[in-house]
Amino acid sequence: MLCIYIMQSRLVRLFAGTASELEEGKYTCNMDTRDLSNVRALAMKTCTFRNNVYNIFTSGPNKNNVFEFEIIADGTYNVTVPLDGFYTAQQLIDIVREGIETRLKIIEPSAVVNMSVNEYTKKIQIEIGVVLQQVVLHGTAGLNRTLGNKENSGSISGFGDIYHFDSFASLGGLTHVTVSLRSKTPKTILNSSPLEFLYTNSLGVVPVTADWGRLQEYIQPDLGDAVVKFTDDETLTDLQFTVRDPYGNLLQEQATDFMLELTVFF
Repeated sequence: MLCIYIMQSRLVRLFAGTASELEEGKYTCNMDTRDLSNVRALAMKTCTFRNNVYNIFTSGPNKNNVFEFEIIADGTYNVTVPLDGFYTAQQLIDIVREGIETRLKIIEPSAVVNMSVNEYTKKIQIEIGVVLQQVVLHGTAGLNRTLGNKENSGSISGFGDIYHFDSFASLGGLTHVTVSLRSKTPKTILNSSPLEFLYTNSLGVVPVTADWGRLQEYIQPDLGDAVVKFTDDETLTDLQFTVRDPYGNLLQEQATDFMLELTVFF
């Protein structure tokens, strides 16, 4: 275990707003080597960023904006959320409920669909009031899974027949962020490929507790548990730092919000 208490240390602040932005979520800082030479280790002391990741995506690998249902003997249909964004459960429920009811009324004008979050279980429930039709909610992927319906519902029909989704809706958006630092310095024990020109140092994972749209401020509770130790003394010069969501995507639109404090040990 690295003993940091016998070392000299210096606090370094990296601000995304004053760094050069290589691309969204990736920044670079030119450091003064007179102050940051013969570095033996470093640790992330604090981190600030904005919780701005959407929970509904209309394209890409995280696409989840389509709710699929089937009217037995009539066909399979989709309810689509048209825009990327951060939606509440109620907003999504309103969109899905209207889409299902509109389609059912074409076949059975008296059809009624009620949908809500159960007061006690906090899971979404749906009541489909039809006489002549039977409805199945699919649960393989997309918005069905995001709202907590992970398996096909089986036939739902008749007034008073309430179907409860399988699990809680996954609408938290950003749950944690991984902060990394890259530098043109010798390989460390945490780096992998010896062929890389720049080496990645993972500084830690920051849990997100701030509401969507607000700044997340994190203070490392114990620097001794978050130290990145170098195999050789290093000189930190051209640093690149990144912040990524749980899927590995660079966190967007952080140019004026992201701030990182490093404690550097000599």
